Amino acid sequence: MTGVDEGRRPVRSHGGLPRRAVLLAGAAGLAGLAGGCATLEPAPRVPLPLAPPGTDGPPPGESRPGAAAEPTGADVVRVHHLGCGTMCPVGGRLMYGPDRAGETRRLVCHCLLLETAAHGLVLVDTGLGLRDVRQPRPRLSPFFLGLDGIQLREEETALRQVERLGFSARDVRHLVMTHLDFDHAGGIEDFPDATVHVLGAELEAARRDRQGFIGRNRYRPLQWDEGVRWRPYDVGGEPWFGFASVRDLDGLPPEILLLPLVGHTRGHCGVAVRTRAGWLLHAGDAYFHQAEMDPAAPSCPPGLRAYQRMMEVDREARLANQARLRELVRARGGEVAVFSGHDAAELAALRGERAGTAAVGSSGGAT
Repeated sequence: MTGVDEGRRPVRSHGGLPRRAVLLAGAAGLAGLAGGCATLEPAPRVPLPLAPPGTDGPPPGESRPGAAAEPTGADVVRVHHLGCGTMCPVGGRLMYGPDRAGETRRLVCHCLLLETAAHGLVLVDTGLGLRDVRQPRPRLSPFFLGLDGIQLREEETALRQVERLGFSARDVRHLVMTHLDFDHAGGIEDFPDATVHVLGAELEAARRDRQGFIGRNRYRPLQWDEGVRWRPYDVGGEPWFGFASVRDLDGLPPEILLLPLVGHTRGHCGVAVRTRAGWLLHAGDAYFHQAEMDPAAPSCPPGLRAYQRMMEVDREARLANQARLRELVRARGGEVAVFSGHDAAELAALRGERAGTAAVGSSGGAT
């Protein structure tokens, strides 16, 4: 297996921080060396391009013979790519890479808002929430507030963006979570009527297995301790594009599937969405930088590589899943658009910003 990272030893616990402590102790000095966007280039408060809300895409294609349950994408009528958080991390170019410019010189919290024909709105990850922005302490870890350079902007929260699209919190009926790290789960309580779909192993880890320094700081129970309607799932299901299994979700159409991608956390997963133009795969934090998905020569900025190693719970599984994702891109890149939860360039491309358009949503999103 060709990997971006070195080493195959599983990291099972963050009980102590011998090697990680050295990494983190030197992190502050990297800001001056590399230039983080928080100091070198303050993030501008510009209106988010939320209109027009999107287009419906081409007609659905035909299903395979004999596959009555094959998703056609007809139920997912529109996809909005939302940036629900901005981070200007310590390390600057060592984190986002030397070739980035403008709005791509930062990390984002890439979420999806799905308009469905019969199941209301579905939000894939929530980013940072209203309470995170208004009361960052104690909801968020002071360690990650500083290390990640989290920008506290109410207008970027999923709820405010949903409202600007003309909907309300009650219209969001389902939250599908890649995992429960603070920068993905902060907006759960902003949608109290929604069912929250998550792998059971992830919910268990967040509730009862917050081991060591990283575990205590990545999972923030204050973000989801008020009457959440959890729907946990076991690993299992049908094969999908070379992966062992995907799970369909209760109350949702077969166009929206949960794909286990453990390694970053114990219950980390991707979320596959079938649109009329093809598949989207939100890979969460299975990788962080688009260059990691280059099938021929994968690479990753050194600071971001170190960050992933600091956060992982199982290196072997994480690297194996990255390799599977690269193979998916190589073999089926024309059918499946793969993107991560934090790459600002991927978010800009899927929004159409590189083409100079203002559209956030599209039913394909992979052109």
